[in-house]
Amino acid sequence: MRLITLAVFISVLVCAVMPAASAPVVTQIIDAQGDGVHPVTYPMALAVDSSRNVFVADVARAFRIGADGTISQIVDATGDGVHPLGSPNYLTTDPMGIVYLSAARFEPPYSESVFRITPAGTISQVLDGTGDGIHPMTLPFPVATDSIGNLYVGAIWSGNVFRRTPDGTITQLLDATGDGVHPLSYPCGLAVDANDNVYVLDSDGIFQLDPGGAVTRFVPFKPLGCGLDVDKDLNLYAIECVGCSPFFEVLYRSRVVRIAPDGTRTTVLSPDGDGTSEFRLGLWVKVDGEGTVYAAAAAPLDFAWGTNNVFRVTTDGAVTEILDTSGDGTHPMSDPTGGLAVDSIGDVYVAAISTNNVFRISFPLEVAIDIKPGSGSNPVNLRSRGVLPTAILGSSTLHVDQIDVDTLAFGPAHAAPAHDPGNAVTRAAHTQDVNADGFPDLVVHFAVQETGIACGDTAASLSGALRSGKTLEGSDTITTLGCK
Repeated sequence: MRLITLAVFISVLVCAVMPAASAPVVTQIIDAQGDGVHPVTYPMALAVDSSRNVFVADVARAFRIGADGTISQIVDATGDGVHPLGSPNYLTTDPMGIVYLSAARFEPPYSESVFRITPAGTISQVLDGTGDGIHPMTLPFPVATDSIGNLYVGAIWSGNVFRRTPDGTITQLLDATGDGVHPLSYPCGLAVDANDNVYVLDSDGIFQLDPGGAVTRFVPFKPLGCGLDVDKDLNLYAIECVGCSPFFEVLYRSRVVRIAPDGTRTTVLSPDGDGTSEFRLGLWVKVDGEGTVYAAAAAPLDFAWGTNNVFRVTTDGAVTEILDTSGDGTHPMSDPTGGLAVDSIGDVYVAAISTNNVFRISFPLEVAIDIKPGSGSNPVNLRSRGVLPTAILGSSTLHVDQIDVDTLAFGPAHAAPAHDPGNAVTRAAHTQDVNADGFPDLVVHFAVQETGIACGDTAASLSGALRSGKTLEGSDTITTLGCK
């Protein structure tokens, strides 16, 4: 699809093309082998921090998967050396990169714990079954943190919610009485918004607590699963069962609902999924910084009614199935009950219990490029020994200084940026507003003979990454010259 404004067309005859939406790139980042010494057995919890480190916990331990792919065990069954770990339930991280892990042990010695694991590897138990010393905590499940490092814990058997401040003060915020009108019975989901309001997903609705811990709102809701998230505009996202009843609940037709601050409800993802693949037995939902929604539907123990897949819903409402049982094409995926997470650049992570693995799903940033800016038909002389200038067009959402020039590759042969051998002054890359739209563009030079472009090719593509690690790609039409 050509991205040509009338002003640009009149002024410089730019021929820039935005590629069609790319298929997501699916990669298995950990499997049953774990770190090569400690195996992964039933990954039960998943989280990602602001540095894109991924944390996954199985039935006996937890691992860190660095942004570079390095895998290391961060806690095992011994817990902090005094308090055993038990069975992990849920993971989260705080702004300082500290990991919190809730766990419970259902055989002697019985235990209820939340552990704190620092980036340096220090492990400590920060909550136990005594709760705040007055109100017990039984079966801690969801954990979440706010912008100043407060920790929130929902205990689903004791039916209460606790806050632990950075100085170690523990306070019960909610108990079985709820807000005094709506009782609390099964707090299995937590979310925190940009203003540090806390949301608690219960079996009959969602409680909203202000930063001080007071309940300010109750939203009636019958959830399916424990997925809950909130976007930058304070819209809530949760999953409900469609048409379920005590007699037909096994159908588990699911939908993701967005609940606006004024209470308006909108179906974001219906049971029909993307029209080809259905969405049934939905358990987890996440929303990224741009408002794109992700939802995972499980199939525990190959349960026939679960659809075993993950969907993506963009802000324009386009629905795509981004993961199914084929996994990454080599490693299968089954039962994404272990969790769903989204990192700072929009990569998605899914923990699959039955196949003992975790997948990363990446979406390349689609950029507009212009080969030989201002040339109209973008001619490429295949006999040339010089360079081919190609502009990556900046915009209000793409600042070209974010691009890592060293990662750029062009054409079928993936040529790297190059200086013009016939002109020592020409740089491999420089900024220039080639289309006069007010946004700087990055002009990169590639040696024609290194691009791999062949006679008759009608388009050429560029790929690379931002400094954040987000991959990018774009393509433009070309006309080949100098053919024999």
